[in-house]
Amino acid sequence: MFESGTVILIKAASSAKPIKVNIGINWGAIAQKKLLGLFPKWENVNLDICVAIFNNNKDMIDLIYPAKTHSSDGAVYHSGDDTTGDKSIKEDNKDNEVISINFEKLSQNIVQMVFFLVSANRQDFAHIPYSKVRIYSGEVHQIENIFGEYNISAQKQFAGKVAMVLGKLYKEAENWQFKAIGEGLTSEKLLSTVSVIKERFLG
Repeated sequence: MFESGTVILIKAASSAKPIKVNIGINWGAIAQKKLLGLFPKWENVNLDICVAIFNNNKDMIDLIYPAKTHSSDGAVYHSGDDTTGDKSIKEDNKDNEVISINFEKLSQNIVQMVFFLVSANRQDFAHIPYSKVRIYSGEVHQIENIFGEYNISAQKQFAGKVAMVLGKLYKEAENWQFKAIGEGLTSEKLLSTVSVIKERFLG
């Protein structure tokens, strides 16, 4: 279940603040009826994790997604597009797509980053067998600290929802905090989802 809440990731006065934070998504393909009664036939699931980046005037200054993998300052980057999902009934606990933020490179005028998913094939989240989002420090293959994990699929309330606002990373009094949201949307396009974010989810 996706539970809303706020986690302080970086305290301005802390000497042990993480340099890099990652938001990763792990998901599975949809298993259809088994071929010859033995092996399932798989329907690919293509989820795209994206982040809209805003300055203190609430202007979007960058948008990172599978077709644009690096921000202009080099601080935010996308691991690349996974168009199939995991063809396994069980979660493998490995992220299919990751957005990473290096705070040492981050431009000073950035104050909010809103993370969201778009289902590229318009499969709604109620029918995707599993998808899990987690936010953590360190490297993708060398995790230091997991700040939060959220399950966001196979639930009735997500029927018809083909996009989802995961949460936002925002700067407040020089501290960086992550607020989990987990709200499904019916918008099918990348930019239409961004429009909803601008209207409803900026602080």
